[in-house]
Amino acid sequence: MRLAFVHPFLFRYARGIERYTVNLASALIADNNEVDILTWHWPDPLHWSELAPQAGVQIIPAARYFAAWFAVPFIARHLLQKTYDMVYIHFADYGEARALRLLKLMRRQPPFSIVLHYPYSQVPHRYHSFVRSGLAQQARQIIAVSQCVADEAQPVLGRSCAVISHGVDVARFHPDPLQRVNMRHRLGIPQDAPLLLTISAFEERKGMQWLIRALPDVIHQYPTVRYLIVGDGPYGPELRRLTQELGLQQQVHFHPATPDVAPFYQAADLFVILARGEASSLVSLEALACELPVLAALHPPFNELIRPAWGRQVDETDFQAIVSALSEILQDSDQRRAMGCQGRAYILAEHTWPAVARQYQDLLS
Repeated sequence: MRLAFVHPFLFRYARGIERYTVNLASALIADNNEVDILTWHWPDPLHWSELAPQAGVQIIPAARYFAAWFAVPFIARHLLQKTYDMVYIHFADYGEARALRLLKLMRRQPPFSIVLHYPYSQVPHRYHSFVRSGLAQQARQIIAVSQCVADEAQPVLGRSCAVISHGVDVARFHPDPLQRVNMRHRLGIPQDAPLLLTISAFEERKGMQWLIRALPDVIHQYPTVRYLIVGDGPYGPELRRLTQELGLQQQVHFHPATPDVAPFYQAADLFVILARGEASSLVSLEALACELPVLAALHPPFNELIRPAWGRQVDETDFQAIVSALSEILQDSDQRRAMGCQGRAYILAEHTWPAVARQYQDLLS
């Protein structure tokens, strides 16, 4: 099949939505599909080592203030050049809707599907754009990355959604004892110190502040514990201020966002994601693939991903619940290893990228 993904920000950000697109495209190519990616030009673009070299990357020129309008003829031209079996879009407001509307007027509109990587409650304007532009009604399929996203989307878009979750590159995300030693040395973290890890954009809803606030009580039980936060974003200054206010500069470590996150998982003992408003949680799945237990918030979609066999869910505002869950997992290394093994088995059974690619192809058959 000949497929296309339209994603303006592929080489600007390293969020879950970009990593999803890169890995899904590569998995589809590995299954003998032809895949093109239409994306905007960015200065100092990110490099995605996992993107298959056979991917046809089409760079669209971007004008600074009018990029969404400027992109329209370029998107339309690229979609006219080939006959695609399916075009996948993630947004409506960056030239996608206008380009598809133009092609419809020319009676050359390709079949397209919408992939929802965000819940309505977080970004209602994106959903309204799909409805207002007519794309929600015209799309061949609407795909949601979790059931909770599908449940919020259906009454707004007036259509049911297929649910296809995130996948994981299990060859890249796996336990690596040597990488663990090297990465801890590089980060200046003692080899025997319990290491908690969060990889996330720095936003208030991502919940890193809750663990920082609970950390003084954790330190009473585990004096050598460390907390590593990998990411960037507008909430960063507040997280650093809170760390200093609580005198935790020796325990809390910050690292800038990077596409190469696998070594950080391998260095850690436990992954923590106390977020709300998530669509799915690629980082949780990657952590499980690296045999890390996951401590997650009680909010959806973690109830779809986390089971007692490989993780725990807590009320992120309940410091005692956080401390108790951390203590339970950290104090028993045998249980922690067993949870890690069961978590990776779950990923191998249900969340590999080849399995996700097959689900996409099944929708087209």
